[in-house]
Amino acid sequence: MRIECVSVIIHPDGHKILMSLSEHDDDLITFNPQTGQLDKLIDSDAEDHLARFSPNGQSIAFVSSRTGRQQLYISYKGNDINIFTNPENQPIYRSPVWSKLGDKLIFSFANNLFIYSVNTKSLSKIEMPETFTSVLDWYSNDNLLLIAISISFQILSKQ
Repeated sequence: MRIECVSVIIHPDGHKILMSLSEHDDDLITFNPQTGQLDKLIDSDAEDHLARFSPNGQSIAFVSSRTGRQQLYISYKGNDINIFTNPENQPIYRSPVWSKLGDKLIFSFANNLFIYSVNTKSLSKIEMPETFTSVLDWYSNDNLLLIAISISFQILSKQ
């Protein structure tokens, strides 16, 4: 039997580690390095991965394929709320990113940037250029985003 731990992130209080545990499927667990205690947080019959703690550590945003396709959820006090149903059934490659205040969640899908408001439970879509691939982080009081883009180039040689 092979067990893997991936997508490791430290809890904001520094006392727990959140990770995806891959055994038969992928589940989200926390590990307390001081006590050695493992706790399953999200345990479905499908892949649950690409998780991130909210800044206050009370919520977790994650990707799950429990419906047969990858969708984005927020787990708060044991309740999983589906915030993006992925109607085009495209793969989700990167973890969502919380705003510094934890009131917004931003993620990429295809060539679009999505912003979910935790307070209003609304989802906004911003179309991005074809070169846009993903959101990496939010900076400067949520005014600046670090994004990834793809570029192509050719190496020309003189003969």
